Amino acid sequence: MQNGAVGGQTFAVATTNTNGGGSAVDLADCVGNMAVCHLQHGAVAGATTVTVKIQQSTATNTGFADISGASFATFTTTGTVGDSLRILSFRPTMRYVRAYATLNTGTTVTLGASIFGQRRTTPSASGGFSTETGGTSTA
Repeated sequence: MQNGAVGGQTFAVATTNTNGGGSAVDLADCVGNMAVCHLQHGAVAGATTVTVKIQQSTATNTGFADISGASFATFTTTGTVGDSLRILSFRPTMRYVRAYATLNTGTTVTLGASIFGQRRTTPSASGGFSTETGGTSTA
């Protein structure tokens, strides 16, 4: 990632009919306690509903648990159009996060998800910050 963002793709865009968690996204270089998930999905076919939530863990592939309040609104076969984009802000407290999709039996949907946060950076000395003690500037 460039330009002040850290994160990555947790679900590659693909058609699925099974429940499951996406790949872990490492937020070690994320500053602050806010991240965002972009969820892209197509129309839902089959049974009824799809729910996508965000989970976190201290390890890359075990121990994932739901983040309180970090769930997209459930979408269904009725009233859901194809090619939708949803955005969710959430507050992770652990290093690794992922999206987890739950589909009712017989449901098929195309979806993809990416998670991002603000990259931790060090300001340059020429960025207008004083390098003098006492807050005086020589610029």
